[in-house]
Amino acid sequence: MKLDLATPEKVVFEGEISSVTAPGTLGYFQILEGHAPLLTTLRPGTVTLILTDQTQLKYQITGGILECSSNKIHLLADNLE
Repeated sequence: MKLDLATPEKVVFEGEISSVTAPGTLGYFQILEGHAPLLTTLRPGTVTLILTDQTQLKYQITGGILECSSNKIHLLADNLE
């Protein structure tokens, strides 16, 4: 699935991933291929991306929003720490 991670200033990551784990308002959640459509707010915490080659990337965010639809994920972070 495709993910783009951006702040208001720049695009931080754009590419294919196997999964993403993010800090939702009610706790951490994971999105895998075929996930149902979702729009949610994010709280401060760690966003973990697992790339298709199993490489793991971690980003500290201060909050934001995430939208998932048709195996495309858009994550807009307020700011990265």
